[in-house]
Amino acid sequence: MNRTILMVEDEVVIAMSQKADLEACGYAVLTAASGEKAIETVRQKSEEIDLILMDIELGSGIDGIEAARQILEEYDIPIVFLSSHTEPELDEKTEIITSYGYVVKASCITVLDASIKMAFKLFYERQKVEASEGQFQELYNAMREGVAIYRAIEDGNDFEFVDLNLGGSISGNKIREEVIGCRPAEVFPEIEEAGLLDAFRNVHKTGVPQHHPLIHYKDGQVERWMENYIYSLPSGLLVSIYYDATERHRIDEALFESESRYRSLAENINDIIFLINTDRKFTFVSSAVERIVGYRPEEVLDKPFTDFVCKEDLPVLMKHYEQVMAGETKGSEYRIIKKNGNPIWVSCRSSPIYRQKKVVGLQGVMRDITDRKRNERARVQSEERFRALADLLPEGVFEFDLDMNLTYVNQKALELSGHTREDFEKGVNVMEMLIPEDQPLAMANIKRLFVREKTTTDQYSIVRKDGSSIPILVHTNPILVKDSIVGIRGIAVNISGQKEVEESLTRAYREKDNLLMELQHRAKNSFAMINGIISLIKQGTDDPGVESVLSELGSKVYAISEMYDLLYTSNSTTEVDLNLYLRRIIDGVPMVSGNIEKTCRFESIVIPVKIAIPIGLIATELVTNAIKHVFPENEKGKIQISLRKTDLGAELEIRDNGVGSTDTDNSSRNGLLGLNLVHALIGQIKGDLSIEEQGGTCCLLSFPLKKQPGI
Repeated sequence: MNRTILMVEDEVVIAMSQKADLEACGYAVLTAASGEKAIETVRQKSEEIDLILMDIELGSGIDGIEAARQILEEYDIPIVFLSSHTEPELDEKTEIITSYGYVVKASCITVLDASIKMAFKLFYERQKVEASEGQFQELYNAMREGVAIYRAIEDGNDFEFVDLNLGGSISGNKIREEVIGCRPAEVFPEIEEAGLLDAFRNVHKTGVPQHHPLIHYKDGQVERWMENYIYSLPSGLLVSIYYDATERHRIDEALFESESRYRSLAENINDIIFLINTDRKFTFVSSAVERIVGYRPEEVLDKPFTDFVCKEDLPVLMKHYEQVMAGETKGSEYRIIKKNGNPIWVSCRSSPIYRQKKVVGLQGVMRDITDRKRNERARVQSEERFRALADLLPEGVFEFDLDMNLTYVNQKALELSGHTREDFEKGVNVMEMLIPEDQPLAMANIKRLFVREKTTTDQYSIVRKDGSSIPILVHTNPILVKDSIVGIRGIAVNISGQKEVEESLTRAYREKDNLLMELQHRAKNSFAMINGIISLIKQGTDDPGVESVLSELGSKVYAISEMYDLLYTSNSTTEVDLNLYLRRIIDGVPMVSGNIEKTCRFESIVIPVKIAIPIGLIATELVTNAIKHVFPENEKGKIQISLRKTDLGAELEIRDNGVGSTDTDNSSRNGLLGLNLVHALIGQIKGDLSIEEQGGTCCLLSFPLKKQPGI
């Protein structure tokens, strides 16, 4: 049946963690976040709760000590205190409330579980002791024999009653309440004559018990013969037991009550309790020896302990025995042989037994730790398998502690660093292996790991033993033990080859960019040369028609050349900001007169060069057409050009307030480079052009931003 523990803890995370650990140990766990809540929970579920784990510091409200005091006023439940402090004053405070002690919060679950189990044992044993003491009190009052307790007065020359049992009241025909505080001679006038008062004085003075026959008088007449056994208590009180000889064995039981309690306690503890004399022989061994070792206690008594110890462990154990006999308290772990011949591991703690300031033997407690040793061996074997596997990995594996000293490296890590295993055994700090430039980054990443922010993967350069450096890629994680970070574990990969490839690709990309820039520069120069030739031809003709055609041709060449100029001055060779491109080419469209006002309102849209050039030509053609044909006779007017994104792509709008165009479907006004070219370019970019003439002309070009097949 699972025992139920009430855990009183105001820190939620700690409460959840400890609750999980305790449940893993087989306990049912209730929780309370304050002293008041703990008291309320106990009142509601006192029948369910077997033990209380009480945090001493509980924030606001009553603390754990006060909560425990109030609970114990109403209920008999064992309470173990939890605290982050270890001051003696704290121990004294908790001891006043309950004697089950306290456990330091940082203790592992094994320590906490052991403390809980010990508290249960102490609680049950206390109940047994209290029951035994109750039985003793009942026996004290139920005894047919009379028992009187006296206190010495007048420097031991006389005495007065402190207590009288029921048997004494009946046999002496005296009422207990009437004799308390009276002198013996006031109750039994014949006591001085009978010599019993002298016996009291001798026992009080010497402390030596004494038998004394006594004639008990009642109203001056002899009632019966009684024997008195007089002895002194450690407190100085005197006890007189008077009884007939037939019931003497009951007095023997009372005299050995304390020994019986000790033996009862010893027999109910799971560990083996033993006593050994100076001859190295067992003089007492508890019954747990049969369960753990297989021998009955009588098979062990009077035999030397060396008969039960593995020969390989005997030298160390003999040394410990000699140290204990010299007055030390020692703990040790060794193997003993069970009755069936199998060895088991035990943990033993022994202390000397003194008699008149002389060591006359030792007493100890022995616990079976075979399972613990087996688990430790399994853990070592698991670690050995891990390290063997790690040595087979092509990557470097490493671990370092909170001081950043390397505690483990596999074979590949040794090869990466150029160090030997002996070098690492002497001590190597992980920060000293990094080049100085990488140390701040590494320290920052380690701090993030210590606060569990995230795992990290970063590139560093390490300094090998020969002074050379190599780049590595490192992935790290914190090492957790019982939810506490105790170090860092990581994998290191040599990326020298990768770095060389990256550098080669970077050089290739740089050469390609340089080549493209050079081609763009040459293209820009070529277009400038073409524009120059057009300008020279234009200057040499008097034909207005030829001059018009050359102007339009020049604006289109200018639109294309501005693209290469923009690419040459930007960081990209494949994409361009349409906003910047359109502003350049529209600013370059020649104006017929100074009466036309152009306004541009563009959003920033980055598109491929292959789409930008047709849009630039379309914009040039539409703006040129508006300037030349919608504002006759040098009239004033406005042209508004806007570029914006839409859900389906983007729109370029060219709006004027002129008289409107009467022919938008042929090229009669623009020669070979009229609106037919515009429609061809629109088809190339998979766009759509709509023209409205109402209060002027509005040309709306819609086109997709995503690359379409055929573009």
